Parts: sequence; C-alpha cells; structure tokens
Amino acid sequence: MHAITLESTSADRSVVDAVEFLRALRGAKAVFVPERLTVERVGADGQPVTLSIDIDGFASAMWKKVLRDKHKPGMLVRRHLEVCVFSYLAAELRSGDIAVAGSESYANLHEQLMSWQECKPLVARFCEQAGIPSEPSQLTAFFRDKLAALAQSVDAGYPSNTDLVLEGGRPVLKRRKGAERRPEALELEAALHDRLPQRALLDILTRTAYLLGWHHHFGPASGSDPKIKRPWLATC
Repeated sequence: MHAITLESTSADRSVVDAVEFLRALRGAKAVFVPERLTVERVGADGQPVTLSIDIDGFASAMWKKVLRDKHKPGMLVRRHLEVCVFSYLAAELRSGDIAVAGSESYANLHEQLMSWQECKPLVARFCEQAGIPSEPSQLTAFFRDKLAALAQSVDAGYPSNTDLVLEGGRPVLKRRKGAERRPEALELEAALHDRLPQRALLDILTRTAYLLGWHHHFGPASGSDPKIKRPWLATC
C-alpha cells in the first residue's frame, strides 16, 4: 500500500482515509482493532495532519453488521475490515473517485479534461451543431422556455394519466401494467404449441450431447474415463 499514492478526486476522502487507517495497522495481528484510530500523516503543505477514521463515513449497513461484534463494543474485526476497505477502494478506482498518482489507467480524470482556454474557441461551433444559443443569457432563456413548455405539457396530461398520483402532495408513479395481449398474438402462440412436439428433458440432453459434444467436458471425480463412450445411444 506504500508503493502508490492515492488521491481523492472529490471532497469525500473517507475511503482514502480508511486506506491510511489500514496502513497504520499494517503490523497488527489481533483479531479486533479499535473502531477509531488517530493517524498522523504529512499534508500537502508539509505539516502533520491528524485523521480520525470512522467506518460510518463509507461502509454500508450490511458491512457494519459484519465489521462490528456486539460482544466487542468499539472494536472492528480486522480481516473483515481489510476486505471491506479494499472492496470500496476497487469501486472508487473504477468510478474515478480515487486516482493513483503517476498512473495512466487510474489517473485523475479531472486533470485530463480540456481547460477553458482550450474549450472557449470551440463553443460557438459546438452550440451551432447542438442547435442551442451560444450567448449565456440566451442559453438560459432557451432552456427555461423548454422547461416551462414541458411542465405545461405534463400538467395538461395529468387528468388522463392514471399512472401518476399525488400522495401527501408528492407525485408518485405507479407500476405500469403490461398491455393486454392482442388476439392475434394468442392465436399465434396456440398454433406454435400445436405444431411443436413435446419432448422429454432426457431426450433434449441426449440430442444436444450428440450435436454439440458437451459431455466430453464432464467426467468422474476420480479422473477415469466414462464407461459409456456414446451416452446418446444408451437411450435409443
């Protein structure tokens, strides 16, 4: 863990701090470790920074049940804690919320974005292609008008919208029921069932084994060759 430098790309440092928590406990062998630990590290300005680590900042309710023991209040199961922290670290690395300094695959995505100086000359052309105004006040008015038109359309359709109801002043969407099947679809389904012959499951397995040869990938646990060389013939 000391070979790389992790940095949070957002204001939330809970997982990064949790990794530092594990770094401080790297030599610990106890089954339980304190739930809160004070760790000293050197900040970007060269001054020591004190961190108080708390799993409530990032762990889910299910993880908390695994990490805590009712017989050991204020303590955490160390091995479970390591799995928990690294699972969240993997998720944060995939989403880009945590970056690895000096990395290419897990670099800080925000630093790879174009600067405003690079984007400014391209704004007019982009807005023209997107069909939106490029001037800030006109753009604001454009989207305000679209939002107002959409709101009026929703209000006008509310009386006939049986899926949308107001409960306690809050809009709630009901689960939509599937449309009833058309008579033609029911007739087609009946015709297919009439023309398709009924086959036993064993017949299907033997037929697919004959055509695909999937049975060659299975054998007894002892490793011995099966006695039946062509199993599909056994049912004939």
